[in-house]
Amino acid sequence: MSLGIYAKDSSNNRYHDTTGKTTYGSPNIILTPVLQIGDIQTNTKAVMYNLHSDKNRGVAIDNLINCVKKQNSSSQCASLTDFLQLVQFRNPNPAAIMFYPIFPANGGDSKKLVGLTSVVFVWKV
Repeated sequence: MSLGIYAKDSSNNRYHDTTGKTTYGSPNIILTPVLQIGDIQTNTKAVMYNLHSDKNRGVAIDNLINCVKKQNSSSQCASLTDFLQLVQFRNPNPAAIMFYPIFPANGGDSKKLVGLTSVVFVWKV
């Protein structure tokens, strides 16, 4: 059953996230679903997960948004999560997600945040 964009409650149950509100009190009401993932065969459940709904990931996204609001040069606003464990790996390895802002191209407002992209870093130990 597809829920569309989803988050997880305190019991780790999925629910359809239509509001973008967080349980940790983020001032940013946004939806940031996972749209593509590197190894889809081992992590199909992550597709459409609202990254901003998770406190670790959400705080990093909030830090990026706050940086863009404060900076004159917004290209300096990448943000990194704390270490986390990714469920798609059989052996737990420390990982982190870096978020990077996206701005309008071709003469648009270079300080207006229109999206974000992310990359996962995994340290194999």
